[in-house]
Amino acid sequence: RLKSSNIIPNLDKNDIKNTYIFNSLQSLKPDLDPNILKDKSLQEFLEEYFPLQKDNNNREMQQLLIYDQLEEIFDILPRNWKEQRKEFFKEIVQALNNIIPLQIVFIIREDYLAQLDPYSNMLPEKLRPRFRLERLRADSALLAIRGPLKNVPKDIIQNYKGDIDNDIKNIVHELMKIQIEYLPGKTEQIDDEFIEPIHLQVVLKRWWKKVTNPNSRLVKQNIIHISDVDTALEEFYEDAINDVINKGKIKESYIRRWCEENLITQTGTRSIVYKGLDSTAGLKNDLIDILQQKYFIKENHRAGARWCELGHDRLIKPIISSNQKWKKEQQKRKKSNIVKISIPIIISIIVIFVIFENLYLIPPVESFSVGDRPYILSVDQNSGLVYVTNPKLDTISVIDGKKNDLVKTIKVADEPLDIVVNSQNNLCYASKYK
Repeated sequence: RLKSSNIIPNLDKNDIKNTYIFNSLQSLKPDLDPNILKDKSLQEFLEEYFPLQKDNNNREMQQLLIYDQLEEIFDILPRNWKEQRKEFFKEIVQALNNIIPLQIVFIIREDYLAQLDPYSNMLPEKLRPRFRLERLRADSALLAIRGPLKNVPKDIIQNYKGDIDNDIKNIVHELMKIQIEYLPGKTEQIDDEFIEPIHLQVVLKRWWKKVTNPNSRLVKQNIIHISDVDTALEEFYEDAINDVINKGKIKESYIRRWCEENLITQTGTRSIVYKGLDSTAGLKNDLIDILQQKYFIKENHRAGARWCELGHDRLIKPIISSNQKWKKEQQKRKKSNIVKISIPIIISIIVIFVIFENLYLIPPVESFSVGDRPYILSVDQNSGLVYVTNPKLDTISVIDGKKNDLVKTIKVADEPLDIVVNSQNNLCYASKYK
């Protein structure tokens, strides 16, 4: 690779002879001291760290060097990028001429291929030997699924052949759907030309477990449950953010909100995020890198700057759906927690008022509202004030226990739960849910 994601301390970029060569050497030997590589040529590096091997007949074996994503050479722009770019290809030629068994393969996106033309005359055979590897289309995806099925037990294929074929077609069709904005603020779902291979792998892994699990088949009806593509991609999303949560020690609510608000536009299409300083993207770069390693997002270089976006438009719907389900589950838990302790709280309130009635000989008075579902109360024995938390309204009610009057309502944040009163300094302390 020509892109380096490593942060190199104590190394001035101006000391690096050629950024493209330096980054490619680093990708081959990431554990080496960068200062060793800053002046090395490609030929020197290969001869020192990857010397030629000989076969049993004492003949030198072929050596293959693959440059993946060569288009990065047009996205990374050091100050003297024109000279460095030419020097990079010169070093390629030098290595090929002096290390005879060496062969070099360039892998580049098709839309960047024309930009190689100015350098083709410098290279052996002028880049004429080439092979076009097209992105994954529907026919190829169907072939990729059906091919391995030849090796599965015959009883599954024979008994459920029609249903398996329907499942396969459904999976491919669903993975091709994308959301486009055809007018400002107006979107439409259409079929794309291509399928993201990693998504096909994720969905098929889940589908195959269901096909080979006898409990998932409705034998009486002679059908197999149709694979839910969205559910598989939701699990893919949840697996990626769980890695970020565990390694970054951040709240699940934060990373879910970050993904939905930064990677998806308000109209429901794919957005891009500037990956500069940690504070710029709202998420630390090392955590964004985790999402990239999970193939959830991808990084692009534009004018020397780094940007990231979702790996595919097909992830938009699963992200939104998963977040909505998670929010509903959180709301359920909150309600459940309140219900669990509502009876003890009611009993506590009754006991407190009975105690105050006996202590201060307060005649019976009419009850009054202190909020929606009062949660926890605390009593200041010196002042006789009663403090009651109302999580649903984000308030704390202050009651005069001697007169049974509502003194005031204090507005707080984030659903106050438990509360404690310090009688010595007349201060109250409330814990919150979030």
